[in-house]
Amino acid sequence: MRVCPYMQHDKNLRGVSAIARVVLPMHTWQQLVDNMNAKGDVLAVARLAGMMAAEQTGTLAPGYGLSHHPHLHLDVKLAPSVPGQVLVNASAASHGSECVGMVAMTAAAVSALTVYDMCKASSKSCVIQELTLSESYK
Repeated sequence: MRVCPYMQHDKNLRGVSAIARVVLPMHTWQQLVDNMNAKGDVLAVARLAGMMAAEQTGTLAPGYGLSHHPHLHLDVKLAPSVPGQVLVNASAASHGSECVGMVAMTAAAVSALTVYDMCKASSKSCVIQELTLSESYK
C-alpha cells in the first residue's frame, strides 16, 4: 500500500507515523546487504508481513475496529548511515476518527518482528531497539 498523492493536501486527513529499529550484529547485517539470508529476502518479507498485519489491526487489538482500511506507506530498509540497523517506517492516514496510530504501530511492530525472526538463526544477538510514534498530523 502506498500513500496516495492527494493525502498531502487534504486538511480532513488524520495521519500518524511509527518507527521501529532492529539492531543486528555486523555479520547478520552484511547478509542482508548481500541478500544472502538463508530464509530469503528479509526486507521484502518484513514489508509484506507489516502490510498484512496492518489490515488485521481490528482483530489483533480488539476495540480498534476499522470501518475501512487507512492508507498505509511502509518502508523497511537498511539504515544508510548506521551499519547494523534496519529501519522500519510506517505511515497511516485516514479520514474520520479511525485508529491510524494503532495501524501504523501494528505495521511497524510486525515488520520489526519479522526481521528479528528471519535473522535470529544467524545470530541470537538481534534486538528490536525501538518502536514509537514519530509524528502525528491532522
